[in-house]
Amino acid sequence: RDNQQKKEIEETLLTPRFYTTDFDEMEKLFNVEINQNLNEAEFVSSLTVFKADYNQTHFVRNPEFKAAADNIQGTLRQNFVEFLERSCTAKFSGFLLQKELGRRLKISTLSSCRFLFLFY
Repeated sequence: RDNQQKKEIEETLLTPRFYTTDFDEMEKLFNVEINQNLNEAEFVSSLTVFKADYNQTHFVRNPEFKAAADNIQGTLRQNFVEFLERSCTAKFSGFLLQKELGRRLKISTLSSCRFLFLFY
C-alpha cells in the first residue's frame, strides 16, 4: 500500500497543470503608453519589499525544527513531503514566468514593473 500511495503522489507531482500566458495582453497591462492608470509608486513599493527579502529570516531552520520534521511519520509525513514538493514546484514555476515576462516586456513597459519581474 505504501508503494502504491507513493506512486500516486509521484504521478500527481509529475503531471503538471499546463497554462499559457498571453504576453501581448501582459504588455498591454503594463505598458505606460496603453495603460495610463499605472501607479509606479505601487511597483516601487513592491520592489522595495523584494529587495528587503524578509523571507531570509522568516523560516526557522534550527536543530529543533529538523528534529520535529524528522519525527513526522506515516501519512502525515507523506503529506508534509508532498506539500514541500508542490510548494517548490509552484515557486519555481512562478520564477520562470516572472523571468520570461521581464525578458519579453518592451521598453515602453513601466521600468519599475519590468525590473520587478527581472528581480529574482
